[in-house]
Amino acid sequence: MDHRVAVTFAADQFTKNVKQFDNLNTVLVSHRLFAVRPTKKSRQDVTVKFASGYLLGFVSRAYAERDRAVRQSFYKEISGHAWFATSAGRIFETHILLWFRYASAEDHLSCTPAVETSPLLHIPVCGKNMEFFSKAEDLKADDLKNVAEHERAKCLVPVSQTFPTLDAIVITHSLVITVQMTLGSKHDAKNIGFEKVYKYLSSKFLAKRQWCHVFLTDTEDKANSLRSQNRTEIPEKMSIHVYSAFVNMDELDSMLTKERVEKLDNDMVGRY
Repeated sequence: MDHRVAVTFAADQFTKNVKQFDNLNTVLVSHRLFAVRPTKKSRQDVTVKFASGYLLGFVSRAYAERDRAVRQSFYKEISGHAWFATSAGRIFETHILLWFRYASAEDHLSCTPAVETSPLLHIPVCGKNMEFFSKAEDLKADDLKNVAEHERAKCLVPVSQTFPTLDAIVITHSLVITVQMTLGSKHDAKNIGFEKVYKYLSSKFLAKRQWCHVFLTDTEDKANSLRSQNRTEIPEKMSIHVYSAFVNMDELDSMLTKERVEKLDNDMVGRY
């Protein structure tokens, strides 16, 4: 209980004023939230990440309780900070998952194809039709109900942050959309993630649906850069169409409430 109180206080302080964390060595509460490690390039440079998804939940709830102006300022600060880019990415993912779950049924995200010959694509809202999986074996097509044309899409979300290549899978009666959420202007598309989906959804299941992979980010410039990358690692046998899309974080702010963040956290932790 004492530790929980300390973490709650640390999350409150972090979301109140991110600038105080510019020098982690002088901030006593930093170790309550973050794991600080040297980067792969240099031991003099550090990367700062939330130590666990559970601790991120404390920050997400504290963030949700701030007023809109403070949230916008906070997100802008950490997304432009060399240490906290990964942390900003986790908050971005939370916004997107809440959009999938709570946006209007008529809403959608428009995507731009990397190749002009690819078909038009709009990512639909999933509503309550969101499920979480802890390993690729959970993606068995036999366990997935067929999504009829008149029904909402189904959204499948990996609870592990180490699941490769994708952060969500959206399934409709005619589409399988793998979504990679990122705040970077460049991002890989590892073959291993596509292979996992291909193996457990089965070729028969995928044969009835067009497979699209979308890089989802927060600015148009990043979206342009992401879809312009050469994607040699995507297996040709899967005939995957590549897209990018961007969302305005200010427009997603209405999705955020403490209660919704708590439910999302509880659902993900429960699946673990």
